[in-house]
Amino acid sequence: MSCQILFARTHLPSAEAWQAMAASLPGDLQMDTDMDTASFEGWLPCRLGQGAETGFEYWLDALSLEEGSDWQGIQPEWDACLALENTDWDSHRAALIAAVAWAMVVHGGVVDEDRNTLICGETKLRAWLSTQLAGLDAMQAQEQQHEARLAHLGLQDLPAELDTALASLLGQRVLLRYQPMMGFLELVHPQQPPQWHLFARAWQAENGELKFDGSRDARLQQQQLQNGLQAPDSEQGFEHWQRARAQAEAADQQDSERLAALLATHEHWVVEQVHRNGWEGLHFVLGPAPVLHVHWFSLAAGISFRHNGLRWSMNAFQKLAVS
Repeated sequence: MSCQILFARTHLPSAEAWQAMAASLPGDLQMDTDMDTASFEGWLPCRLGQGAETGFEYWLDALSLEEGSDWQGIQPEWDACLALENTDWDSHRAALIAAVAWAMVVHGGVVDEDRNTLICGETKLRAWLSTQLAGLDAMQAQEQQHEARLAHLGLQDLPAELDTALASLLGQRVLLRYQPMMGFLELVHPQQPPQWHLFARAWQAENGELKFDGSRDARLQQQQLQNGLQAPDSEQGFEHWQRARAQAEAADQQDSERLAALLATHEHWVVEQVHRNGWEGLHFVLGPAPVLHVHWFSLAAGISFRHNGLRWSMNAFQKLAVS
């Protein structure tokens, strides 16, 4: 990520003036001032309080007319751009503080790429920095929790954890829909953001006497993978394989459209039963009556779903993984 400051090069500060302004901001940023702000480029070491050593990349360049036209509030005399590129959490914090300090000392503006605007003026810059640092702290805490959960799962029996995750959907209202652009059949818990999001290309469904199959092409690919080949090695065999795949894709598409038409008549389903079939897939029974049986197969494509902030994946070759 990069923090960009737009300003007039005639206001280029000394390293000491930059550091003095940074000292007035939260974070206790201590930069290496043994550098010439006009000619220096590359890695600039610094420290945040008593924390570990960190730093960021420092690149000073001219502001092009095209870049200058992208932002509202840019001043006519602004002809330079300082980019501070960061690499990790501490580096990002340091770059944010340094960017605001630079903008304040040169009376420039910091680019807020998320809102596509320039932040100018001491009051707004200080408020923006406070918001950015708070958001960064929240994201880091979330990542640390995520890593802790992954470490915990790494010490546990993943299939048992998966069974627990599947059981959490029993009795829950869910949405089932077919995504034609991606070719996925997906199940989504309606809570926002969804606690559950399950999708796969290979599936079968039954609703009373109606049967739907979206796994024909995946089964053909699975057979080829099991044979150790991507495609037959003879020309005749390759043409036969292409025709078989084209027919399978057409049949999958036809059944997908039929299932999509059925799903359009239902606002939601309730999960009545759910279990996994080894590494082969997942089986859901959705109600109310008449129930809909849905089988997701890992096959060659695999199954992927998000649950409670983690991404689970099942594959007939790679087994079960969580990330």
